[in-house]
Amino acid sequence: MVERLGHMFELRTLRYFLAFVQEGGISNASKALHITQPTLSRQLADLERNVGRPLYEKTGGYIHLTHEGRVLYDRAKAIVELSDQAEEELAGTTKNVSGTVRIGAGESIGMKVVARAIRRIQADYPDLTVHLSSGFTMDHLENLERGVLDFVLECETVGRPGYGALEFPVQDRWVALMPEDDPLAAHEYVEPQDFEGANVTMSRQALKVGKMKEWFGDSLDKVHVVATHNLTVNSTFICRERMGYVFTYEGLYTVPGLVSRPFMPELYSKTGLIWVNKRTLSLQAQTFLDYLRAECDDWAD
Repeated sequence: MVERLGHMFELRTLRYFLAFVQEGGISNASKALHITQPTLSRQLADLERNVGRPLYEKTGGYIHLTHEGRVLYDRAKAIVELSDQAEEELAGTTKNVSGTVRIGAGESIGMKVVARAIRRIQADYPDLTVHLSSGFTMDHLENLERGVLDFVLECETVGRPGYGALEFPVQDRWVALMPEDDPLAAHEYVEPQDFEGANVTMSRQALKVGKMKEWFGDSLDKVHVVATHNLTVNSTFICRERMGYVFTYEGLYTVPGLVSRPFMPELYSKTGLIWVNKRTLSLQAQTFLDYLRAECDDWAD
């Protein structure tokens, strides 16, 4: 589909279509694009003729994309993002590194390492910025493969063929969140048998890679998983409503009315940065990686 789009449409036309969808109509889009409404209308009409099917319908004053319109929107957005990113990367020079490094990140103490690397970079290259997209590792991998992201901060590092990796010198310790008046809050730590028959919320990724099985053993089958999450923050509301315990990394949240208790035996997770080996890193991305390596080396010392 991407190759076909490259032959059928100009990049400018794809930008027009994206603006039309995002602004919710021709009037607002034409203002945002600084072109006349008739010009934009003609471009959209030509776009539909190229596709051979309607891309949108207008009902009740609102724009509704057809199936073809949704497909085109998703692909056009990716193409425009990659075009902008390539232009930005090529604009940098070794004397003045500028632009944006894009990182997909899970919630982890490993962000402390990233943050300190950014502080180092800012001292030398104040025009180099970092854009963070928070979320589940598996949600980020597609964008990493497509080149929309330069790196992914992976929680529960597993080692992936075809990917470069930098393991961080810190690990995340697992804890259980609970209301401060919960009976388990009186304990110094929690054990697998404490949750047999209890409602819990845990990371979908930790379940997938077997981290919870590693700690629970056979007791995992006796736990009632009421919800899974990619980021913990929304699950804290479940905990505050006394719908279940939340398993997460230590030190990520300070939530009024909730306390954390560490797992016993203690459970830790490795965190690191991954990137696609087959793709040459941009100057911005390589600079970031160099500074991050230096930060990891100093941290280890």
